[in-house]
Amino acid sequence: MSADPGPHIVFSVEPDEARWRGYVLKLGTSRHEFSEPDSPSFGFGSLYRGPGAMLDQWVTLLEGLSPAGGAVMLPYNFSDQCTGWLRASSPDGVVVEVQAGWSLLGQYCFDPSDFASVGASLSDFTPIPNARIQGRISDVLNALKACRGTYINSIFAQD
Repeated sequence: MSADPGPHIVFSVEPDEARWRGYVLKLGTSRHEFSEPDSPSFGFGSLYRGPGAMLDQWVTLLEGLSPAGGAVMLPYNFSDQCTGWLRASSPDGVVVEVQAGWSLLGQYCFDPSDFASVGASLSDFTPIPNARIQGRISDVLNALKACRGTYINSIFAQD
């Protein structure tokens, strides 16, 4: 990773107007459609509180990469047979690389409120070629926070 990746990155989560509760993740030049988990409660006793909570957890985990660096896994696509994940890694707590990929872990095999520990133990993450960005952690966080309001507002508009 270079020391100064520049201020322009393409990272967003946007509503997909063609699908109910569907969304589009834009990561560099790649585009990934995804939906929320099948059930907002996602199982008996779950602490999952919906997509706003998931994005809030993304922010918290990404903020944890500063100042020392590290790696975190963020889920973004839930299906019965597999789960899409973003691997965010930073060697220095300043620059982060975000790589999209897949795991064969299905959405019913874990509780989304506990995805941090699940992501840390994924052993079958398979990167999607060319589905990555590199930028300053602060820029990725700003882009994510800006997207969150649009994402949440679209849910209320669809309901």
